[in-house]
Amino acid sequence: MFESNMKERINNTVTITDIKMHVLKVLVSFLYTGKLQNYDFDFLCGLYYASDKYAIIELGQLCVDLLLPKISMENVFRALKLSFSHDIERLKFTAMACIAANIETLVLTNDWKNLLDNQPKIAVEVINFCDF
Repeated sequence: MFESNMKERINNTVTITDIKMHVLKVLVSFLYTGKLQNYDFDFLCGLYYASDKYAIIELGQLCVDLLLPKISMENVFRALKLSFSHDIERLKFTAMACIAANIETLVLTNDWKNLLDNQPKIAVEVINFCDF
């Protein structure tokens, strides 16, 4: 962007609208230090998105490592959607295993109904995983 006649070079700025500032700061800090603290589930989801967008593979792997033990019944569908949108097999398997273990409860939630309505292909994979 800064080596061609793009607006970023002319203005000497890059505007990033899809990543929150505190997530971007942690991403840049990771680039300098190679270290990552243990953040909460929502923050790690946002940080994974940023790491994937900018192809920072090591950061993405660390985010997944920290996300896996944080999967709960409250956030399992968010983990599942993240795993499908970014093709994260370890996260996908862990989320589906959590759903399978709690299927009787989870199929009664609005999250399950929303998944059926808005992302039926993912719901079908969950059903196949649960072997209904």
